[in-house]
Amino acid sequence: MLVASVPVGSTDTRANTGATTLDGWYRVAFIVLSGLGFIALALQLGLSAGMAGRIMPGVSVAGMAIGGMDRVEARQLLAKPLQQHTVNLAVGTTTYKVSSRDIGAVYDLDATLDQAFLVGRDTAFVPLQIMHAIKSQPVAYSYQLNRQAEAAFIEKVITGSGQAPVDAAIIVNDGVPTVQPDVDGRSLSKKAVRQAIAAQLDSFSSRAIRLEPSIQHARIRVANIQMAIEQTKQLLAVPVTITYLDKTFIPTPAQKSQWISFQKSAEEETPALIPGISKDGVKNYLQSLAVQINVNPVNRKINVQNGDSQETQAGKDGL
Repeated sequence: MLVASVPVGSTDTRANTGATTLDGWYRVAFIVLSGLGFIALALQLGLSAGMAGRIMPGVSVAGMAIGGMDRVEARQLLAKPLQQHTVNLAVGTTTYKVSSRDIGAVYDLDATLDQAFLVGRDTAFVPLQIMHAIKSQPVAYSYQLNRQAEAAFIEKVITGSGQAPVDAAIIVNDGVPTVQPDVDGRSLSKKAVRQAIAAQLDSFSSRAIRLEPSIQHARIRVANIQMAIEQTKQLLAVPVTITYLDKTFIPTPAQKSQWISFQKSAEEETPALIPGISKDGVKNYLQSLAVQINVNPVNRKINVQNGDSQETQAGKDGL
């Protein structure tokens, strides 16, 4: 029988060799990670100091690069195009070229710069901030828009672009409401003109945007006014009697027809007509009754001649 023997004083070095190798890898990894951490910290501190108060590299507004600029430098660059900026639209042979202020646009440089400063700063690590900023989309100018002024300009452009559609309406004759059908038109749409204006306000392009008229359907169609017809019939059916002293007045269906007015629902609401009472129509009717009721006062007239007075016209009270 064979018996393995180990010399006295010797040791098994295989386990110790593995442990030593693993410890060596830990030391290397620690050194590498420490070095990377030091580099990252140095980058963070260096770039933080360099970008303090400055816009991230790669940021642009309406095609103008403002990366690396401070607020004063960026404001000076961005303010220049505002002085001559126009909205330029072409419709057929007509060109509409107006200043941005003429359509109610007022640019806000402070808000624009605030937005530009935020680009890329969605993380605490500055190198990543710079990478995000370089890949970011251009920032658009911030502005406030007076919707009334814009609507007036849009209406002007649409009116000159062709034939606008005609909404369905209700005509009341002799107390009977009848439908006036809607008619399609061929012109520009409000949406198309509004989008073109927004594109010019954002891009600062001097090139005119060409718009082409197309078939435009009326907003309020015959199907949208059926309820209004029934409501109109109910208003006309209300009995009205006016009595003053010994006189009684009952308006005719034709007279009551002048009392009805119609208001269109708001753009953002369901298309409809809303019947109501016309104050002017009622006022005109009452004035026609006043002619039959009112009695104008008559001033008394006296003729004085040689100290003698003689009444030439008796006075009479009015009513």
